Amino acid sequence: MFRRLLDGGNELRVVCLYGGSEMGKSTLLSWLEAQIELQQIREPFLYRPMDDNVSSSGLTLEIRDVLSDNGFCTKKTDEIIQTSVKQVNLTAITSEINVSNSAGISFQSMASSHEAERVAHLLINALVEDLERQANDRRWFLAFDEIEKSDSLAKSFIIRSILQRVDRLPGLHLVLSGRDLGEFLQVCKRASFARISESVELLPFSDWREIVDFVRSYGQPPPELDLEAWAKDLLVDYRGLPLYTQPAVYTACKIGR
Repeated sequence: MFRRLLDGGNELRVVCLYGGSEMGKSTLLSWLEAQIELQQIREPFLYRPMDDNVSSSGLTLEIRDVLSDNGFCTKKTDEIIQTSVKQVNLTAITSEINVSNSAGISFQSMASSHEAERVAHLLINALVEDLERQANDRRWFLAFDEIEKSDSLAKSFIIRSILQRVDRLPGLHLVLSGRDLGEFLQVCKRASFARISESVELLPFSDWREIVDFVRSYGQPPPELDLEAWAKDLLVDYRGLPLYTQPAVYTACKIGR
């Protein structure tokens, strides 16, 4: 699935990855980030573990930063940032937004969460404008992990301003990961998402043959390895949990190359 996401020749734009703890969701996202780096292409990647301290405005600023750092024009977004700073009398840690990260700006001083949300929507709208003006169709990746830890405002913002507008965010490939993606999965079940999204529930390995299939899909283990016996040992030792099985498989296949 992630290999399809990395392949620019298909329509896959949204991946939902869900399952209980120790299913290896974060490990898979780390693998995705490593693969993007190995391609040696300047494709921005923001991996964001979520928690209840992540605000919508702060999230948008992080997206702006990773795009700007990778050569995307964020002129309109920067204008909104500067205007918002003046309106709410905030102070930036740095004086020049164009030469430093906007993460230096704090929106915690805003009078209310309503004001912060208003600014967040202004920012994402400006970001959409900036992306639509790009002269190319460069890809960029957002991966939100542990979404169940984010508060209701952040969840609503990701759904309404990012997921539901993925077709208006040129080049975006979105990965949503967590134990429970109920609201997000409902959106992805809509007919308009049928061709561009894929949802996968991660479950423990229940049979040694599943581990063998996983090994073969990933790479080539050392030829001297008794694959069947090794897979049976992994199943017992790690109770079929992908979080622990995956690193063992990756290491074996790396040695086998």
